[in-house]
Amino acid sequence: MGLGTSDTASSLAFVIIPPGNIAKNIADIRMRLWTLRGAASARAYFDFPVLAWMGSPIDGAALAGIASRTTMPLELAGPERHNDDIFMRFNERHADDIANITTRLPPASEHSEYVPGPFEAGLGCFCARIPFGSDNIKKDDSSMLIEKIRATTFLLALVELRWIRGSDFSSSWATLSSARSGRRRS
Repeated sequence: MGLGTSDTASSLAFVIIPPGNIAKNIADIRMRLWTLRGAASARAYFDFPVLAWMGSPIDGAALAGIASRTTMPLELAGPERHNDDIFMRFNERHADDIANITTRLPPASEHSEYVPGPFEAGLGCFCARIPFGSDNIKKDDSSMLIEKIRATTFLLALVELRWIRGSDFSSSWATLSSARSGRRRS
């Protein structure tokens, strides 16, 4: 990151950190977008689905409470294009569950402690931004389609993302806190 020469932003993401095998699948998809389609943004940010961009952090007890009440599985499909971004999309049948989680969180704005992040939250896992003027990534690119990704347990976490506004895609991130969530096998 530049030394005060760029417009750096701090965002706080409420994310799902998937198990390692799922994280590898997501990283593989992003790598294919980078190597096969030239989407440099596929190397940016992190491999976690973002539920919401938060304006301020919540304490560990609140995070643990949310995690203990969250029983939906992590299900992603795609990738799928949304405007100029490519996402591994959340399963639509869990939209109400996601809304119930995120409506209780302090939303990010340009005037809050943390600003909204560089891509839309609540859709799934950001994979890449389509390069300006490029048409080499289609809305439904069958060469990129994968079987559904599914996990019954995962971590809910607060992740601080420092990023440069614009098309640079430079970023760094740190996990601030996390709690195990999802259904556990008996």
